[in-house]
Amino acid sequence: ALQKYLDYFLLPLFSWVIASVGVARGIVNRFLSHRIMVYLGNISYSMYMVQFPVILLMGKIFPVLAMKLGVPAGMGESSISAVLYIALLIPLNMVTASICYHVVEEPLRKIISKPRNRVPTGPGRTSVRDEG
Repeated sequence: ALQKYLDYFLLPLFSWVIASVGVARGIVNRFLSHRIMVYLGNISYSMYMVQFPVILLMGKIFPVLAMKLGVPAGMGESSISAVLYIALLIPLNMVTASICYHVVEEPLRKIISKPRNRVPTGPGRTSVRDEG
């Protein structure tokens, strides 16, 4: 029953957030237009794509690191281990995503968006000739 009322609360809240983004001088717009937020938006797809490999990597690295620090390695064993895990996971994911964005995503986007000469091959058909 509480979920039903929560939905009625969240709909106007998100509507307000979306509307305030549309207003050029709104505080939400200024926050989202900050260069750090824009950069995080740019690398967000890369962050999504690398999160699973990073989590797998952390599964191998974290127990060793936790043992050296004297912290329980299991997530359910200690809240400090969960905090440490998240404190390492998020920056590692962001750094990995940033590298992938600059090394893979941006260069591929430039290659894909490169203008090509289209050569007519017949009625209603075209072929792409790459002069690269």
